[in-house]
Amino acid sequence: MQTKLLGKSGLMVSRVGIGGHYKAMEEGSYEERYAYVEREVEARLEIVAQAIQMGINYFDTTWRNEVAMLGTILAQLNARNQVVVNGMVLGAFTGSKAAGQTVEEYFNRWLDARLEIMPGHRFDAFMINALEEGYNEAECERLLKLMEQRRSAGDFKVIGFSCHNPMLARQAADRFPAFELIMTPYNFHNRRFETAFEGYTGQAAFVAMKPLVWLEYGIPFCALNALPDFARRFGFDPAADASTRALRFLCANPRITTVICAINSLDELANLAQAGDGDFTSEDQQLLERYQQAAMEDNSIPLYLGGLQHDNLRMNYFGAMHLARVLGVKAPEIPLNEPDSQERIRRYAAGLL
Repeated sequence: MQTKLLGKSGLMVSRVGIGGHYKAMEEGSYEERYAYVEREVEARLEIVAQAIQMGINYFDTTWRNEVAMLGTILAQLNARNQVVVNGMVLGAFTGSKAAGQTVEEYFNRWLDARLEIMPGHRFDAFMINALEEGYNEAECERLLKLMEQRRSAGDFKVIGFSCHNPMLARQAADRFPAFELIMTPYNFHNRRFETAFEGYTGQAAFVAMKPLVWLEYGIPFCALNALPDFARRFGFDPAADASTRALRFLCANPRITTVICAINSLDELANLAQAGDGDFTSEDQQLLERYQQAAMEDNSIPLYLGGLQHDNLRMNYFGAMHLARVLGVKAPEIPLNEPDSQERIRRYAAGLL
């Protein structure tokens, strides 16, 4: 597995990494009530063990149950010192106001709760998550000072933020050069990162997120593989390993330090590992262009239908919600953590069709 230096931290990280979200997480609460953590530890132990053996050492976490799951697995594998783990505080600006706390009090509470369940009681990097939500420059400056204090205390080494708006990410990077790690959406279809950071001369390292979600939230472009006749119409084989090629595109960008992807099976892990070792070719480019054309066909309705075909509650949900939006229908509230959630989603989608 090829590695790159993570900014000025001295840490070497794999060219591809594993995102924190796991399949069952979407079926439950994220913070106060764990979402099947014990069950997922058993299911994901082999995935994490094999990833480390393959040389994948960058792991991302967001919600507390993700930290609990990864921390438990790393403890069982005695592998904490073999990996680089990133953690986050969510809702730093909006959540602190809702809780009636200062941004400092809110940040400390989130970080302390995570340090308790991470082996070694430390992260390697820690971020402000979703900087765009209620972004306040003065509060951001205060948070940055606090993060530098917590780093000095040994809680983590690298300070960063994630931001779904690349232009705002560039603004924050220029305003606060002390940020050393920036995570933002970037993929074959969404190239806003390239425009936003054109001419950037700062020292921050970059993590590409949402690498397979090109057009609409929650639906990876390769959901089109569930429609083989439609796929062949656009000249690509549904069995082709398109996700690996899409990841290789990102790895080829010299600005990108690592690319994170949600992994829920050993087959997906194998695709990720291949992306971290291979080069992006003209053949890859042509295949992804065909997928891009197909994903945009007919207001992306085929893409949403593909999402409905998968045995994945989250993809079913977003497939139905996006389909309703395109058809101009107001979608009902359908929770994802009820025993009949998937059946309700499928019944609703059938009604739309």
